Amino acid sequence: MDDELESYRSKIIGHDDVYVAGHVLVYPSYNGFFEKPGLFLDQMFVRKCYRGMKFGKLLFSTVAMQAEKMGMGMVDWLVADWNEETINFYEKMGAHYIPEYRLCKLYGDQLQAFGKKSDYEPRIYQK
Repeated sequence: MDDELESYRSKIIGHDDVYVAGHVLVYPSYNGFFEKPGLFLDQMFVRKCYRGMKFGKLLFSTVAMQAEKMGMGMVDWLVADWNEETINFYEKMGAHYIPEYRLCKLYGDQLQAFGKKSDYEPRIYQK
């Protein structure tokens, strides 16, 4: 079933009977549109040999429960439009797909060039 079992064994002393099936990484965010804090789900991954065993549902519901417990208004994340398996998973969990939004990035040469420009100083207006 899991050909890589030993690679994913816990290295923490006293917990060597624990194996990693997946992981989730979240951090706090703020949504200006809803004017509420939330969690941004940066990564969620379940190893292939553990898919279909409800680990993804466990991870996702834990994130949702934590957001609720912290009084946050939402959980946001990105998913590739070609990843139909994952999109279907999130939709089954009750997620809303928002096609009007696009991912934007500034990186590489453009990031360096924009970051070095000094003519973008804020203007302060006085009465």
